[in-house]
Amino acid sequence: MILRLVLQSDFGGEKRYLDFQLYDTQIVKKIMESLDRAKADAHSSVVYRIDQSFKKSENSSLKLAKEMNDVIAEVNEIGETSIPNSDILDLEIPAHLQPEKLNHLHLIFQLYTEEVGVNHDATQQLLERVNILVHMLETVPTEMDRVLIVAKQEFYRPGSFEGIDMSLSEEDYESKLPWGMWGYLELDYNTVGKDLAACFGTSDVALATQHPEELRQQTTYSPAFAINFDQGPEHKNTEESDYLKMEEYYVWCNEHNVPLPFTSPEYRVGRIRLGEVIQEFTMEDMHKLVIDFPNIVELKTLNDK
Repeated sequence: MILRLVLQSDFGGEKRYLDFQLYDTQIVKKIMESLDRAKADAHSSVVYRIDQSFKKSENSSLKLAKEMNDVIAEVNEIGETSIPNSDILDLEIPAHLQPEKLNHLHLIFQLYTEEVGVNHDATQQLLERVNILVHMLETVPTEMDRVLIVAKQEFYRPGSFEGIDMSLSEEDYESKLPWGMWGYLELDYNTVGKDLAACFGTSDVALATQHPEELRQQTTYSPAFAINFDQGPEHKNTEESDYLKMEEYYVWCNEHNVPLPFTSPEYRVGRIRLGEVIQEFTMEDMHKLVIDFPNIVELKTLNDK
């Protein structure tokens, strides 16, 4: 079976496709069923975002750090919640080298959103931007070639759908592997918060060890997908690179005495993999595709038998 993302130009004419060969796993079957059920609703629609960065870009790390500080000032001016001055980014230091500040900013977003709900008020909407900026800044400088696509059908974070249990099973977690670097279709995290693997990826030792109760492991699935195209196809994961990343994760958890059963399936590092892109692209191809066709108008399954 194939999942097709239908991309359309801004003027509603031409379309292009991203096709993914789906794995033959139970979690894939369950998610595709949820996609079909969601699309059967007359009010169903695709919610998506496409994040793009370039080696040479005006959208630099410094520019994003300045934006972060501006958003912090707006949040504090409204006064519904307060972001301490200690979280304001130092513009003389690369943002990804200030993980304590970024991690605390993410926690503020998480706690406020859990308290009031998504799109509750102007503060929550500003904190959504804080969340996106954190993810853009936290691991590496933004001056690199990358396209990240997140596409969701209908529901934002369903716990159930027409009486169907949307909980992830232990078997589902076995499909969880290190984050895909090129062309892997993954189940989007689609959860407010941060899981243990994200703490590892952002060196957030404080959250993982001092406040593990604030971690939010993904427990449900939905028709929500994420695809990363990072630097070029030569960066695609291999069995060896996946193994080494998993070993690195377990070493990190052991070294920091993480007080959680991190060898359990639900704590595996990465995201649940669902399939792989069929077409061959270069990084330049991907940049051009999402510039010329920036709208995702449909998610559809195709039978390739």
